[in-house]
Formats: sequence, C-alpha cells, structure tokens
Amino acid sequence: MDKAKEALWTRSFVLDTLINFLVFLIYYLLIVIIAVVAKDNLHATASQAGLAVGIYIIGTVVARLLAGRLLAS
Repeated sequence: MDKAKEALWTRSFVLDTLINFLVFLIYYLLIVIIAVVAKDNLHATASQAGLAVGIYIIGTVVARLLAGRLLAS
C-alpha cells in the first residue's frame, strides 16, 4: 500500500465533467424546445408534438447504443 495518490481534480477530469454536463443540458433542453416549436411554429397538435419528442428520445437511445458499441470495439 505504498502507492502514490493520484489527484482526482485533474484538468482532463474537469473538462470531461464540464463537457458531459453541457451535452446532457442541451439534450434535456432540446426535449422541451422540440415540443414547443412543433406546437407554436409548425401548428402541430399536442399528440403530434409528443410524437416528435418521442422520436427524438428513441433516436438518442439508439445513437447511444451504437456509439457505445463503436467505442467498445
């Protein structure tokens, strides 16, 4: 147990955390904005706006799965 302690708050850790926070912030803001834009600008019904948000969410889940497989290989 004579290992040197590694610092947690390194530059790369802080940058990774900040970038991850911004990506998820944009993701969740887009969910709200897509529904509002669909209803107001595109004159969609509430169910059509919900469908647009649902398609966006399913697309991001599929993209995460594909990206995870690409990164793992």
